[in-house]
Amino acid sequence: MKLGLFACAAVAGACAFAAAPATEKKIDDLLKRMTLEEKVGQLVQIGSGDFASGDVEKGPLDSRVANAVARGEAGLLISCCGIRKYNQLQKLAVEESRLGIPIMLGHDVIHGCRTVAPIPLGLSCAWDEELWRGLAETLAAEARTRGIDWTFAPMLDVSRDARWGRIAECAGQDPFLASRYAVAMVRGFQGDNPADGRHVAACLKHYVGYGACEGGRDYNTVELSDDTLRNVSLPPFEAGV
Repeated sequence: MKLGLFACAAVAGACAFAAAPATEKKIDDLLKRMTLEEKVGQLVQIGSGDFASGDVEKGPLDSRVANAVARGEAGLLISCCGIRKYNQLQKLAVEESRLGIPIMLGHDVIHGCRTVAPIPLGLSCAWDEELWRGLAETLAAEARTRGIDWTFAPMLDVSRDARWGRIAECAGQDPFLASRYAVAMVRGFQGDNPADGRHVAACLKHYVGYGACEGGRDYNTVELSDDTLRNVSLPPFEAGV
């Protein structure tokens, strides 16, 4: 799996992926050699809006994007290109950047890639952990064929206001159910061997309390007591980790 050094910290979520000891040692060595500019570069996400020239899949590489990757000024491509352009940019990252750190490709593989399942709110109603895990395994395998290393899923916001526009992405209003859903999906997405070419890194989003926005308005005010934070909002994320 091609893991950017800091990409896990760059998304508003918690990545539940644990690297092997040899990988951790390599990362520690790279950190000692990196400049501040290179460390900041690993936090940069390139999205589709950054591909200013031509089609994000079939057109030529945007020179600004290509130069940023070659200089080690980007750690993650987010939902922005297909396998052909990803391979071109990966070649630049590995062969032309000073330290040769691979770039990641992240995408919202939430309840479908090629196979499309019911929305997470519907899936949660099944109360079937094997179903959830098996679906995540299928989606991970399909995502890898498209070059995707990292999925921005599962979404673990506990929401109790049906007016919220993103409630379809979560497992509903019960923190216990959301916690079991978290465990099954992370295990399915990540598997036991991240190098097997059939799994992806999971991302626990949107840490934390995002689904408690007032009036069902996305990005609106959130007011949480310490009790609600610890007993409702946080448990699914703890379970996912």
